Amino acid sequence: MLPADHTIHLVSPPTQEHFAMLLNLIASGSTRQARQYASGEIRYVYTCNDTEQLTLWLLAFKSIDMFWFTVGPLSATVVPSMLAGIEWKDPG
Repeated sequence: MLPADHTIHLVSPPTQEHFAMLLNLIASGSTRQARQYASGEIRYVYTCNDTEQLTLWLLAFKSIDMFWFTVGPLSATVVPSMLAGIEWKDPG
């Protein structure tokens, strides 16, 4: 359950460099967890930082990779502005 004072930010990396940077952030997390299903067709990897109230996820379905962050009040003033250039925008 995500607390009501947390936000979710979807990120579709615009370049391979952005993708690699986000994947490295997850891989370097000491709390990293990874799972795969359907012979690797569906995969997810995440890490969390309870002190900063922050999680970072990668959900991969076939050839679609999407990152998302959950951000708590302690990181709410910093993280959203860092994602401003790469955060997914609703096309509507």
